[in-house]
Amino acid sequence: MKLSRLTRAEYVCRPGQLFRRAARLLRRPFSRDRMTVQLPWGFPITVNPRESIGRSIVALSALDLPVTETIWRLLDDGESCADIGANIGYMTSVMAARLRSGGAIWSFEPVPEIAAELRQNFAAWRPYTRAEFRFHAEALAEAEGERDIHLAAEFAENRGTASLQAPGRGATRALRVRTRRLDALCAASTRFGLVKLDVEGAEALVLRGAERLLREGLIRDLVFEEHNPWPAASTDLLRRHGYQLWRVTRGRRGPALVPADAVLSGELDPPTYLASRETGRVLQRFAAASWLCLAG
Repeated sequence: MKLSRLTRAEYVCRPGQLFRRAARLLRRPFSRDRMTVQLPWGFPITVNPRESIGRSIVALSALDLPVTETIWRLLDDGESCADIGANIGYMTSVMAARLRSGGAIWSFEPVPEIAAELRQNFAAWRPYTRAEFRFHAEALAEAEGERDIHLAAEFAENRGTASLQAPGRGATRALRVRTRRLDALCAASTRFGLVKLDVEGAEALVLRGAERLLREGLIRDLVFEEHNPWPAASTDLLRRHGYQLWRVTRGRRGPALVPADAVLSGELDPPTYLASRETGRVLQRFAAASWLCLAG
């Protein structure tokens, strides 16, 4: 293992995880397609260690640390939140850990094989939280109906690549799924403290289907990955509805907020943005230089 990896926050803050990983490396390669891992906040999650999301969780017991930390800092107990593009539910588990005494989590995952695993993980978390789980086996978009969700050639290796947007290249297969508008699913009184959005290029489609919620300020905070260059249709829509935007990055001693239009050198992954109606609250919550989520 490279020295730079040994200094990752996931290991520095939780040394036991490094020892667990070292022990696994000494064994033979994964022979099973299911493994249960305990997350830093005490929740178990069952993963496939042969694909990229599962391997990352097994190695680090955490995934996409800046997004995890953003949810941990901004979501308050008792609120409603949404995990759009939930996959097997890792980010849903972060939300559930913050809502131990109550609240509601809306999780959306349209790919049937992944949705089945998400449901199993839901069941394992019920002893740990009083939050209400609301599962939706459908995709969110700008219109009600049906659309193809595209599974790219690398889907078996990375099951986080399914998208309503057809990839530019590579062999794909398509699944027909139901699409809903978030506005249509929500009552007039529904209010979300936080929404996490990871839909592989279809961010603007989802947000166009939630314009009432955005216009009325019924979503306070959004954290999302954007695959298109700044300014994108999603970021323009959010700014038009009164949201302040930042990029969320991984700092040396915790998450960092930088200007939304910042260009960072050496970047490989699509940028993560945070949009909020409450700028002062965000800045106060991000003041601490630490990874609070790793302390559970």
